[in-house]
Amino acid sequence: MEKTIEIGEIKIRLASNAATPLRYKMQFHTDYFADLMKLAKALETGTEEEFNFDNVSWEQLSMLNLTLLYNFVWIYAKTADHSIPDPLDWLDSLESLPIEDFTSELQDLIAHSIKSKKK
Repeated sequence: MEKTIEIGEIKIRLASNAATPLRYKMQFHTDYFADLMKLAKALETGTEEEFNFDNVSWEQLSMLNLTLLYNFVWIYAKTADHSIPDPLDWLDSLESLPIEDFTSELQDLIAHSIKSKKK
């Protein structure tokens, strides 16, 4: 699955495929799915409604490790474009990374990586 986000004038392709969890493990030396569960726990709203940063409590924010969010965005960008540099250099090249502006795209990629297709 592939998505394109816009950060200012910059368009960034994000992708998730079967190699994404392995690429994540090789880069960050931690398990993709374990980190995904940590992220989900920190952002859990307790409702079925679509995630929105406005609905996140201060308690949830205190549990949130933004590094995990940045790692997920980077791994999806790296999966889409193997030429991007290491995470810190890539983030340095961006003026900002307003994650709340593309949460639905990020959620789609995360969901794609954990859903199975039944026939």
